Amino acid sequence: ADLVIIPLLLNTDFKKIIKSNQLNKNEFAKKFSTKIAAQKQWFWNASIGIVQTKQTLFNSQKSLVNSSGALQTSQTFSNDSTTVIIPNGIALSGGIGFSKNFNRHWNYTIALQYKLLQSTQKLSKDTVNNINTTTDNTFINYYPGGTTTKVNNTMHWVQIPILLQYTFNPKSSNQWMFNIGSSVAYSLYNNWLILDKKNNSYYHNKNNNNHLFINLQTGLSFKYKQQYSIALLAEKSITPIHKQVAKKQYFTQLSLQFSKFLNTKK
Repeated sequence: ADLVIIPLLLNTDFKKIIKSNQLNKNEFAKKFSTKIAAQKQWFWNASIGIVQTKQTLFNSQKSLVNSSGALQTSQTFSNDSTTVIIPNGIALSGGIGFSKNFNRHWNYTIALQYKLLQSTQKLSKDTVNNINTTTDNTFINYYPGGTTTKVNNTMHWVQIPILLQYTFNPKSSNQWMFNIGSSVAYSLYNNWLILDKKNNSYYHNKNNNNHLFINLQTGLSFKYKQQYSIALLAEKSITPIHKQVAKKQYFTQLSLQFSKFLNTKK
């Protein structure tokens, strides 16, 4: 009788152990899955920000208020006393993208988006067209001394940003991330005024417009429960707005970007 009871007891204990291990395994899997971010996610994003043009890649500028009350940037050239007023503008974008994790801390995002860059100036202008004797193109000179004409500087981009993201707290459902990367943008439309330092004037010349832009990006983002994120991003163009001009201009942008993640795939 004792020999029969002992195996039954052992069999019962063994089943309890298996059941206990199975529960621990399930709990571990559940806990583990909530602490690892989704491996693949599609998202759409939209952003709003400010855009500024600078005469060099890295220089110092000061702000002032013009006669119309708009906040503008004043830059003085180092080799003369000419001051050119460059207004700050608005940057709007929207698009769709894809995110994938390398591991708990690192992931990358790639997106396709449309971007509008625009600023407005009040200037005076020539009453007649001028002719560029080199290219035979006609153009109108604008001067910063007057406020008779409202001129819009406008740029339409199709942009592909690629960012690396480092997550500081991957085990949390609400995550902080550092972003760094670059983007390529193609200009569908470029109507940005060229600054003529020598004559203290502005003019248009489509032959001098650049269409392909390389940009550097960095910033911080906050991701809420794998569903939404908000980011503060700084962007610097290393391609000038125009080519073959004495003083090249470069875009600097600061924007607030909102993203909504569409799905989660392991």
